[in-house]
Amino acid sequence: MVGERHMGEETLEKHGSVWRVYRCGMLVYIVACLAGSVYFVLMIPPEYGGNRYTLVLLSVMLLFSHLAGFFRWPRRVSIALWTLTLSSIALTWFYVIRLLWAEVLHP
Repeated sequence: MVGERHMGEETLEKHGSVWRVYRCGMLVYIVACLAGSVYFVLMIPPEYGGNRYTLVLLSVMLLFSHLAGFFRWPRRVSIALWTLTLSSIALTWFYVIRLLWAEVLHP
């Protein structure tokens, strides 16, 4: 659509540099959380029988959601990012519900 505004443009005009710092700062924080969760998964001993991947899935979901919602991309990249975002949300929900079903409700 010609002339359509990005959802963050009004906020960017209103708050300027604070908005840019938030976008980039939150991106750095999410990437750090993803790196920390991957490190945590790699350091867990193989005999650990609990849940390993919830933090990784949540971090990936947050990363795709933040990239799709807070940054401006070409149309094809935006569609791909929103598809990845929705897929990661569905995968995370499926994983958490399966985890609750298997380990909490029916141990």
